[in-house]
Parts: sequence; structure tokens; C-alpha cells
Amino acid sequence: MGGIPTVNTNNNHNLSLVETHIFNPALLNEFTVAHNRHLANSVEGNGTSVSPEIIIDAANYGSNQVGFGPYEGGLISNFAQDRWQIQDNVSWTKGTHSFKIGGSWQYGILYRNWDLGLPGYYEFGNTTGPLPQNAVNGDGGKGVLNPNGSIGNINDSNDSNFQHDFPYYQEIAIDTHTGKQANAYRHYASKDMNLFFNDEWKVSRRLTLNLGLRWERYGAPYEINGVLSTFTDKTLPCLSQTCIANAVVTPAPAFWVTRNNDFAPRIGIAYDVFGTGRTSVRAGYGISYDRIFDNVWSNGAWNPPFYGLVDFDATNGDNISYANPIAVGSSYVPDSLPGARGRVSVRTVEYNLKDASVQNMFFGVEQQLRQNLLLRVSYQGSLGRHLAQLKNINRDDGIRYNKTLALLRPNPLYTGFNYRSQDVTSSYNSMIAELQKRFSSGLQFQFSYTWSKLMDYDSDLFTGETRNGAFSNPYYFVSNRNRQAEHAAGSFDHTHAFKLNFTYEIPFLRDQQRLVGKVLGGWQLSTFYQGYSGHPLEVYSSRAAKKGDALDANGFPENIGGDYNLDGLANDHPNFTGSNFGAVYSGHSPADGIFTDNNPIGCGAAGQATSAAAIAACNKANAVVTPNQLFVNPGGYGVRYGNLGRNTFRGPWFNGLNSSLSKNFHVTEHVRLQVRAEAINFLNHPNFDGINTNLNSSTFGRAQILVGDSIARQFQFGARFVF
Repeated sequence: MGGIPTVNTNNNHNLSLVETHIFNPALLNEFTVAHNRHLANSVEGNGTSVSPEIIIDAANYGSNQVGFGPYEGGLISNFAQDRWQIQDNVSWTKGTHSFKIGGSWQYGILYRNWDLGLPGYYEFGNTTGPLPQNAVNGDGGKGVLNPNGSIGNINDSNDSNFQHDFPYYQEIAIDTHTGKQANAYRHYASKDMNLFFNDEWKVSRRLTLNLGLRWERYGAPYEINGVLSTFTDKTLPCLSQTCIANAVVTPAPAFWVTRNNDFAPRIGIAYDVFGTGRTSVRAGYGISYDRIFDNVWSNGAWNPPFYGLVDFDATNGDNISYANPIAVGSSYVPDSLPGARGRVSVRTVEYNLKDASVQNMFFGVEQQLRQNLLLRVSYQGSLGRHLAQLKNINRDDGIRYNKTLALLRPNPLYTGFNYRSQDVTSSYNSMIAELQKRFSSGLQFQFSYTWSKLMDYDSDLFTGETRNGAFSNPYYFVSNRNRQAEHAAGSFDHTHAFKLNFTYEIPFLRDQQRLVGKVLGGWQLSTFYQGYSGHPLEVYSSRAAKKGDALDANGFPENIGGDYNLDGLANDHPNFTGSNFGAVYSGHSPADGIFTDNNPIGCGAAGQATSAAAIAACNKANAVVTPNQLFVNPGGYGVRYGNLGRNTFRGPWFNGLNSSLSKNFHVTEHVRLQVRAEAINFLNHPNFDGINTNLNSSTFGRAQILVGDSIARQFQFGARFVF
């Protein structure tokens, strides 16, 4: 899609007024008033287009989707954030104590205008195809053209086509009271406050304690005009289909109930073990709370009854009204949505939300080995609690187990619960060894090695990825009922990490005063190296089951895709049939594939009553030339689970080495010339990432990107005068 220019406007400022009053050398007061603003506006064209976006899947033409018209949901996207803050701190020194007491109050505003359904869109399976039944040329086509002009009863999206004005899918945003175009503008506000007390206590010459306590209150966002709705049932998220089926979005005073008991203690210890200043022990523990970021809750602007992003799917029994501007049609009954005439997508936040927190822990020993040489060994850990997670709770294992593959959602009012909860935890533990030399005798260096382990249930709220882009992890749990199966190494886990940097003044001709010494002597070499082990990879399949595949013993279409538990999401794990996890790596370039078998997954599953001919036909229909032998579909009938866990495998190592050579030439007493040569990726070593772990892809197992500066060795030369 192109041809419609978009204008993006950004405006930011940070203003603060600080008044500091010194009562006496031991007592100081600091008072601050601040205002921050961030404005981000995006307007496509002039922002007034009413023509719907057109999308053509072109399923019969190599699945090369095309589209034209304004971008649905992106015609207007305006955000303005204001935050006012008043803060007062008092510092007081009394004997061996240094006290600091204070607090702040903040008022935040979010002006939000993002109409996700403007100007709406229609989707077609192909450009050409059969007429609907009861059309001018008879009833030999597919689907039905209803008396009111709407389209319905399309069993396969491939049967819809643009040529005959025959869409199979539409999406539009409406006011569910009237059925007319919705207003997505919202004026959100929130009020935060905190109080803290801290005491730095010099217990003795060798022992110092740092003791503190902080209280945080993050006020739940509310809408100034009362235009806010969400799930207010505190039993959510729940697992039973009955509980999910009874959930209804209703108007609410705020997105969640504000918590008032976020207390954060902190303690720090520094101890000179022998009193010589050469051996010290440091330890600390503290809790920190944080407000969840705006995107987690602000998308609730799209919830009914004030707003409805309504989907109509003719392949699922809905009727579609094809018009310009887009409309729900004459059959719409006010206040009937959510309801049988259409399903509404909702985005809600857990009403019993807990503020995210992290517990940080540290214990370290430092030993001065020589005058300029320090050894430090330490433990660092953190525990994340009540971290945000994106869920679709309008699903359950087995809801798709029927011969038509129809998706039977527990709650028929909504397409999905785009639900944000705070029930993910994480734990990070590490051991760090560092050797540091201060600059002396022309040399300084710092070397560190870190062994660490990050364990969590979910590593990213929206993408599940370990980098910005794609080819990593699906972000929904495989099964809402089997949460424990998601506990594994986090997607950002790197077990081993090395870092080395040093600066060395080359002694060659350094003290020579003649021309040769001034030119060839006094050069300085600097080098930085870092290397770390690859991050975890989650192998899954996004391939969807469909009619026409081989049938199991019950006449059900064999699920050859990634929805093995039949909950409507194709993101499940397959069976692993390799000899052991360590033997799966090819040792070849990641660009060629990290596994010994990088083929897509095939049809058929162990233990199923399907013939070799049926499996071969299924593979041919799905263009699978050679099915993968390491990963196969799990056997059995109905709901099933693969034996492969989350984040089981590892990506390639990262190794990077940068170096520089520099020298200062003294031109005059006050003027010098610095000459510098730098080598980036000095070893010309490519570092690959973005391993495609989707077994439904033709590039499964292959790296899709090169990391950072590792594309090729680069040399840079520069000179500058300093005076």
C-alpha cells in the first residue's frame, strides 16, 4: 500500500523549577516543580478519508497479499502526554547519621485519539472467482447474496473475490449504542504519590549501613468524561469455560482498583574486613515498584459499550454489508453488540491489578591485590514479580475439536480477550568475576566473566521476541491450562558473557625526542572485546489445520499444524525425535541453518491411522518436499501436546572485537593534533541472529539478520586539532 503520505509530528519538553534552601551546614531543603510533555501525532493524508481499506489475500496466486486505500487503524493516531510533579526533599546530618526524607505528587494526563477501525476494511480471498448464489447469473456460485444486499454463507475464504464485490471479512469501529461511526478520543488522567525515608549510618570507621523505606501509590487511570469500560470481575483471569463465558465488559470508574500497600524497604552494607582498606564486603537488598506503561491499559479505549471494533466473517456464519463508506448494514439493532449479530474485540486489564516490582540482591567481595590491581567477585540477583503478560483467555483446549474446524469460543460475545494481567514472574541469578587494573606503567585493563541464569514464564509483553523484528517466540502461552510448561530460560538469557577492554601505551621509541621518536613513538592501542553465548530459541509451528487434510480414526481432519491442543491458536510445540538436544546442531553457518535438519514440518503423526499415501498427498498439497525428521507432529487423537518445551535450544554465540590506534602530536605548547585509526569488527567475524524457529516456514532454522557492526570489517581514520 502506498501513495497516501503520512505526516508525523513530535514535540517534547522537560521543564523544572528547583529551589534549594540551606538552613545551616547540617540541614538542606530542595523543592521542585516540574512539567513534562510528549506529543506524537500521525495523520495519513488529511485524516478525513472515508474509503475503506481493501485487502486481497490472493490465496490462489502464491499468497502474495495486496492492498490499497488508506491504512485501516492508522488514519489518525494522536497522543499527548502531560505530567505535573511537585517534590520536596529534606537532607539532615546528625552525628554519624545522614537522613533524607521526602515525597512527591504527580498528576498525569494522556490525550489519546487512535481510531483503530477508521476507515474500516474489507478482505477478499482472490481477485476473481465465482459469483454468489442468487446473483444475476444464477445460483451456481459460492455463498449467498441476501435480499438486503449483504453477503453470507461463504465456507472458504478462497471463494470470495474482488471482481464480483464478494468480500468474506470486514472490520469496522462503531458506537455500539447506535451503530454509527465511533469516537475514539479519550482524556485519561492518573494521580501518583510517594514518600520515602533514608538513613546513611556510619556505624564505625569500618562499617556503613544504608537503611531506607519507600511507599508508592500509583493511581489507576480514569477517563475524565467517564468513557471507560473493562472487565470488573476480580475472578479474572480464570480457566473454566463457564467463568469465561459469563465475563462482560461494563462501564467502570477506573481501569483497576488502586493499591495503597506498596512498601519498598532497602538495606545496604559496606564493611572494611581488616581495617586496611584493601578488603571490603558489600551487600544490598531492595524492592522497587513501577507503574505499568500506558499501552498496556490505554487500548481499553476500544471497548464496548462506548466503542466496538466489530469483526464480521462470512466463513463463520456472519453477513457482510459491502458499501462505501463502510457500514454494518441495515440489519444492525442498536445496543445489540456485543451479541449474536457480530463479535467485538476487547482489550482489558486485570481489575485486581498489582503493581510490578523487582527485588534486587547483591553480595560482593573486593580485594586489592596490588596498588593498582583490584579483584572483585560478586553475586547479583533479581526477582521480578507481577510482570505484565498478554493473554487471550477466550480460548480453551479442545474448543476446535469438531469436523468443520469451527472455532467454538467459550464467550461468543467477543472474538478474543486481549487481556493484560500481572501474573508473570522472573528470577535472575549471576556470579561475576572482575579483574581491574588502574592505569600505570602504560597499561590499564578490565576483564569480567559472568555466569547467569534467567528463568521466567514470558519474556516480552507483545512480541515474545529476543530482538526487534521477528523470528523468535510466539507471545501467547501454548495452553492457558498448562502455565507451568512455560517456565524455562528467559528469551534474553545468556549463560556465559566475557568482556575485556584495555589501553596500552606502546613503549617503542616512546622516550625518543628526535623526529623518528616523535613520529613512530608514543602510540596508544585500545581494544574492546565482548562475547556471550546464544539466547534461547523456541521451536514451534504456526501451520493451521484445514479441511482436506488426512482424517483421523474419528473422521476429524488431522491437525498437521501448530494447534495441537485445538484451542484456536497455532503456536504449539511439536514432538522432538532427535537422539539428544546437543546433537541437533549442524555446526554450519547459521545462515545455512543451525539444525542438522532445517526442513519444515510435514504431515502425519506417529500413532495415527493414516496411510502413507494420505500423508504423501497431504505433504504435496502443502508443498512440503522433505519433512523434518527432528521435529514431528505429536501422535494421538483430539487434544494433544508435543513433548518439546519452551526455549529449549540456543542460538549462535556472539563475538565482537574492536580496536583503535591513536597518537597525540604536540604542535605548539597549547595546540596538539590527535590522529586515530579504528577497526570495527577487527576479526571480520559475522554474528548471526534472528533464527527462524517457525516449523511452518521455508527458512526454518536459518538466521535472518546480522547483529550490529558484524556485517563486515570497517576501518575508520580521523584527525582533530585540540587547542
